[in-house]
Amino acid sequence: MKFFLLILLFFTTYEFLYAVDVIIDTDMGTDVDDTLAIVYSLVKSNDLNVIAISTCSPFPIISSNMAQKISKSLGKDIPIFVGSNVTLLGDPFFHHGYEGVGVIFPWESYKTHPVNAVDALNNLITHHNSPLELIVLGPTTNIAKLQKQYPTAFSKLQHIYFMGSSITPTEYSYLKQEDSLGYDYNFRIDPQSSYQLLTTSRVPITLVPGNVTLSCWLDPKDYYHLQSKARGSHTLEILLRELFIWTPLQQQILNTKQYKNIAFLHDPMTVMVTNSKLRHLFNITKEKLLYPSISKENVLFVSTSGSGKSFKFNLVESINCSGIQKEFMNSLLTTSYPQRSFPFLFYFPPFYVCLIVLICSFPVLFVMKSFTQCILNRS
Repeated sequence: MKFFLLILLFFTTYEFLYAVDVIIDTDMGTDVDDTLAIVYSLVKSNDLNVIAISTCSPFPIISSNMAQKISKSLGKDIPIFVGSNVTLLGDPFFHHGYEGVGVIFPWESYKTHPVNAVDALNNLITHHNSPLELIVLGPTTNIAKLQKQYPTAFSKLQHIYFMGSSITPTEYSYLKQEDSLGYDYNFRIDPQSSYQLLTTSRVPITLVPGNVTLSCWLDPKDYYHLQSKARGSHTLEILLRELFIWTPLQQQILNTKQYKNIAFLHDPMTVMVTNSKLRHLFNITKEKLLYPSISKENVLFVSTSGSGKSFKFNLVESINCSGIQKEFMNSLLTTSYPQRSFPFLFYFPPFYVCLIVLICSFPVLFVMKSFTQCILNRS
């Protein structure tokens, strides 16, 4: 009995003392919560060891460039793999139309990883010798392909965390378009891939549903706190620019202005769930019976009851929102960021517009001066 308790104590202590190795699969582009999650995961390097990032979005190369810029701004050199831009059925992903705006500029260049995300993930997981977990922040296409093409590598994963589904009703009209439960962005983009994973994966899955994540967000005072910390930090400047672009769009889509909501914490919350030190902030029901199904309209629903086959998942059912907000903001505000090498204006697009206008104005002014002088001489 004592031996058993010692073994249990060893593994419990190991989980708390050592960073968990994770891969993050992201659809970062317009919605800022992916950027918030990537920044948070990289500044929490004592708890999370991000060994790779893969992208799955309408413009995965732009997503890859964004991830590269953010990781490099923090002094990190993380392999970033370019993944799918279409569903398993070959349909294009939906997008808001502001991918990379405020983060990636036309004069910047980035190197794209030569191997596609699915093959690269297979190689990485196959040769990784310690426990490895996967965090999925967007459509599940890359992961479904990994499962189908490389089942051995997929089975080596210790755990998968999905931000997806909506188990109970939500007040936001964006998620009521199907007038039913289970409707959310990540699962609706590629329902076949999500359904495949939910119904065939032998790797344990924790679901962080939209009805939970929609109850927690950043407000304007959080923006001002980040703004006060941003001087000299290229990372936070990127974050603030993306927040500035995303917040009005989110308010338009979800009517969140009345709540003083500048950004939901969907994806940062999903990253936090992987950290055993923060589990007290989440009410997680283990081995919850859920019923995934796809409707005739090709929409994936996940419910707590149904006539079809049920499957067991770990389900985040409620959260301590104030604790999550505090953890997120404290982590970002207490981090010592690498200083940018150029003034902030050099990263601000209007600066270049003003510079071009100023340069172009000189010849115009010269011509006007010469013309005026000519007229004066004639008179």
